[in-house]
This record gives sequence, C-alpha cells and structure tokens, in this order.
Amino acid sequence: MNLSDLIDTILQDHTVTDIHIRENMTPWLRSDIGNHFQANVEPIDSGVIQSWIDAHVFPDCKSRLKKKGGAHDFAITVRKNRLRGQVFLVGGQVGIVLRKLSEKLLKFESLGIPNKVLDLFSKSRGLVAVTGATGSGKSTTCASIINHFNNTRSEHIITAEDPIEYLFKSNKSLIDQLEIGPDADAPSYGECLRSALRKDFDTLFIGEVRGRETMDIALEAAETGHLVMITLHTNGAYQTIERIASFYEGAERAAVLNVLSSVLCGVVSQVAMRDREKKICLGVEVLNPTNPIRNLIKKNDIVGIRSEMYTGSKDGQLLLNDSLLKLIDEGRIDHETALAVAFDRDELEKKL
Repeated sequence: MNLSDLIDTILQDHTVTDIHIRENMTPWLRSDIGNHFQANVEPIDSGVIQSWIDAHVFPDCKSRLKKKGGAHDFAITVRKNRLRGQVFLVGGQVGIVLRKLSEKLLKFESLGIPNKVLDLFSKSRGLVAVTGATGSGKSTTCASIINHFNNTRSEHIITAEDPIEYLFKSNKSLIDQLEIGPDADAPSYGECLRSALRKDFDTLFIGEVRGRETMDIALEAAETGHLVMITLHTNGAYQTIERIASFYEGAERAAVLNVLSSVLCGVVSQVAMRDREKKICLGVEVLNPTNPIRNLIKKNDIVGIRSEMYTGSKDGQLLLNDSLLKLIDEGRIDHETALAVAFDRDELEKKL
C-alpha cells in the first residue's frame, strides 16, 4: 500500500477535512460537518507509515520526535492536495494527523469577516495582530489578506512560517515564503527575521510570535516603515495588549508599550464555530487604536482598553459578542453555539 496514494484516494471525498493515521490501524476521518468516522480501508502497516515519514517529513522519526518533545508540525503537498500535518508519539508509536487546506486561496470577503478588518491592513506601515485559539482560522485570515495584497499591490512581501501552509505565486507582488526549521530556510524565527530586515521588503508576515525576540523584531520592522502582520494565541483583542506586555518587565515594558501605542494598526481576534448547516463560520472582535486607546496602551491599562471598546462601536471597535449576535440574527448560529465560544459569556447572556 502506498500511503500517498491512499491519502489522495481518501481526499477524493471532498467532505473529508482531516485524516488520523495510527500504526496498524484503519485511519479515522473527520467530515466537514464535524463527525469522526473510520475509513473503509484496511489497517495501515507500521512499516508503510515509517517509510512515508522517512520520505516526506524526516528519517529516524521516533528518536527525532523524542528530542523535539514528542511532536513535529509540517506542511506538504501530496498529489496536488496541500496538507497541514503533525507527526507525534502516542503510546510509544507514531501517529499522524493531516488537515486539508483550501484548494485555492479564499477571497477575504468569502470568510464573512467585516470590511472594517480589511481597513486595519490598509496602511503601508505599522503592526496588525491576528489572534485566537488553535483552530480559530488565523492562518486562513492572514492568507486571504496576503492574497488580497498580491492581487492589488505592487510590493515585496516576506512570510516567516513554521510550517508554510498556503502557497502563493507572485502576481502583482513579489512574495518570498521562508520556512522555519532545522532543515528549512532558517533554523529559528529570530535568525529568519533578522535576515529579513535586510531583504528590502514592504510587508512582513510572522506566522506566530512566541516570545520576546520575535516581538522585538516585529516592533522594529513596524517602527521603521513596514507593515507587519503577526499571529498570537490570545482570546480577545484587548487581552492581546496584555500578552505582548508580558514579554517584558520593568522599564523595558514601559518602553515597548510606548512603541506599541504608536505603531499598532489594530488587533483582530477571532473564534471558529459550526453554523446550523455544520459549516465553519467565524466570530470576530476588532480593536481599533484610537487616540484614547493609544494612551491607555502606554499606561498598560487593560481594564481601560476594555471599557473603551465596550463604548466605542462608533470608533470602529467591534466586540465578539456583537459579532455573535449578528450571526444569531442572521439565523446562522443558535444561542448555545454563541455562548460556547463567547469571551464574555455573562454579558452575552444578558443581551440574549
């Protein structure tokens, strides 16, 4: 059995979104309505799985995974199917999970995200953060923005990703996609981004900010006249300011918040859920850095930023609860679905 052929055959069913592979087991699949079920194929021999990983991810898998903490993320094209995957250890054996990425880059409008989000990216310099939990669609949103730029702007775009998920072909813009990893374009985000600063770019996308070093370079690039897009694992737009501040202490924190207050173009925080038709839809929260909010960022006044967002819808602020209420009014989701993903459940319950 050729595992690549099997993966391709399984994905001929366009309702399949995820494939779970274990040694000597029949694969489990996830459908686009969220159900898990077993594939109608024979169990996959452990040797077949090991050979596929050796050829497509890295050899000597088990020992390397132990050194890497038990898991490794990757992205790969298998028979024209672009997949995001992870190999990992489970019970001493190797497992694989694969998620099919969209066959073509989604247009921003098709994601159902308000146009005010696109407005945050309209400037030629500054910092925009796209945040949310794992699986909230951050990568897809950022890919749609990059695709929009590629079709509408003439500039140089650099992406730093671990791994590269969506592949771009330069159109109006020159796009260089750099992958992070020991056997990739750069061994770390820090080394990749320090090099990127010398590559004459206009827009920089950082797949994930994981610590201070990456944040330093993002702020430096934004401060020196570039547009920088980052993703962070935070729930809520105003909590993102708190997360960035947490990378620093004392006088350094105050200095960074002063820079952040001047370069921030906005924060987009999103959640993903299933609508009544079991299709994925997004709820969005937007922080628009008005002058009052910039002053509150300087003071690291998270409570004040939250209050300003709750009273500033006319200034371009959008609370997740208001986004969820709109989805309810449109008949796309029910109350229970909205409450399950709300950042402020109590406040949403009052509005309902």
